[in-house]
Amino acid sequence: MIRLHHVRKSYGGSAGSGTVLEVGEWSVAAGERVALVGASGSGKTTLLNLLSGLVLPDHGQVWVDGVDIVTLAEPARDRFRAANCGYLFQSFHLLEGFSAAENVRLGARFAGHAPPPGRAG
Repeated sequence: MIRLHHVRKSYGGSAGSGTVLEVGEWSVAAGERVALVGASGSGKTTLLNLLSGLVLPDHGQVWVDGVDIVTLAEPARDRFRAANCGYLFQSFHLLEGFSAAENVRLGARFAGHAPPPGRAG
């Protein structure tokens, strides 16, 4: 389950001047599928970054599987993301010198999972 409660994220200037995302209440039930659709700059990537804990909101709570990730220290958010989030970046962010499958297996190892050889994940 994902739940956002009074979340706001701004960039630049004074608080609220560059507000990119403002959500009163929003939730996604376990097993439910959603699609993020909107124009460039409408906050889609910011929302994904908030849901994964890559960035923190200026205000509000972000609950993922019963954990308010806003309250976690950065190392704990990193561990939570490794264990609970699958993230495909728009820009690949692959480690140079490794194949795509090796990059996936490396991410799985960071999360404490070692897929069998010949299987990426």
